Amino acid sequence: MTRPVSARVRTAWLIAIVIAAFAIRLFATVRFEGMGSGPNSGAFYDGVEFEQIAANIVRHGEFSVREGQPTSFRAPGLPFVLAGVYALFGTGNFVAAHILFCLIGAATCVAAYLVAREVAGEVGGLVTAALVAAYPNILYYAIHFSSEPLFTVLLLLAVWQFIRGLRSERLVHYAMSGVLLGLSALTRPASFYFLPFFALVAVAVERARWRARIGRVVLMAVGLLIPIAPWAIRNYGVHGRTVLLASNGGSTFWGANNAIVLDDPRYHGDWITTEAMGDQKRLVHAVPNEVDRDRLEWDFGKEFVRQHLADVPRLLWYKLYWLWTPASRTPNAEFNRIHFLSYGAALPFIIAGFILLLRQRGLRDEALLAIVAPVIATTAATLVFYGSARFRSTIEPFLLIFASVALLALVSRVVGRRATATGGAE
Repeated sequence: MTRPVSARVRTAWLIAIVIAAFAIRLFATVRFEGMGSGPNSGAFYDGVEFEQIAANIVRHGEFSVREGQPTSFRAPGLPFVLAGVYALFGTGNFVAAHILFCLIGAATCVAAYLVAREVAGEVGGLVTAALVAAYPNILYYAIHFSSEPLFTVLLLLAVWQFIRGLRSERLVHYAMSGVLLGLSALTRPASFYFLPFFALVAVAVERARWRARIGRVVLMAVGLLIPIAPWAIRNYGVHGRTVLLASNGGSTFWGANNAIVLDDPRYHGDWITTEAMGDQKRLVHAVPNEVDRDRLEWDFGKEFVRQHLADVPRLLWYKLYWLWTPASRTPNAEFNRIHFLSYGAALPFIIAGFILLLRQRGLRDEALLAIVAPVIATTAATLVFYGSARFRSTIEPFLLIFASVALLALVSRVVGRRATATGGAE
């Protein structure tokens, strides 16, 4: 058992962790990227387009990579946030952009603390925040033009509000959870499909109140759609087609489900650009509307799966492996080594902490299941698309909650043994 932490001490520690997280990210940016550096096309080509879109929002008032060609190919979350920075500090101000990314990374520690304390207590929350501050695979994406850090903060806050709703049954928490989930979907569209996993937690555990809980889940769904609706309306006006979030799902699905990623060991479980698809891609290019191109690419990916049903188990295994393995395939060999060592060291603690919480709280504990829900949902999304440490980074704050529980249990056992030994000597 850990001693209670006073509010004053708790706040002081949390502030110190947040400042440290910001400083670590600032140092890493200077050391590995440079404060004045733009998006790294070798590591994150989507970051290049995020930045171009943000600049065009400010310069021309349009969501486009190229002026005069409005698009819905990229999710709007990060470009709009970055455009806000450009509106204040000037288009192409990469120093201001990197400071924003560092601030988002620091905010992740606070969001992780809020979730962690619901199952691990105040000390567990602080330990989780400290782990998030320094954890390499979370830190890596905070120094690039990547949507993962912003998405992670929003997802953590959505889960926190969801847990508060489960415990208090106050409608405002369910509604806020839905809104935050909608904002996260605008940043990474896959989270739009996380709602059923939360609904299952809400309805299945408290069976006696399932009717009331269904109403609350519906409220979450309404909250989810509130921030998405204006974007979907805009997309219909641009394309004359329904695009709820983004028109790049087809290229992602097809790029992750094809003969190359199935048979070439270099790409097992990964994604490749659909430009490598030869004649089929030329058919896609011949379609004038990006929404129709997206649908055609979905069709090509689905057709590959239908024709290779016997190979699907192997394809799924590759995806799961690259989501959960300590190995990493970023262009930075030094980071890959650091990631292997850090995640490899954390993984036993993650597993042990989950088992400890499961024993302490039980399989029907709603807060614990709410934390597990996005982990399972992300794994399900991986099976549809592809596996990457990049995607795991968005759920690693949840995993680090389990690691913090195991670390505290280990420290408590070591301290207890020392106290026993000292008492015996006396």
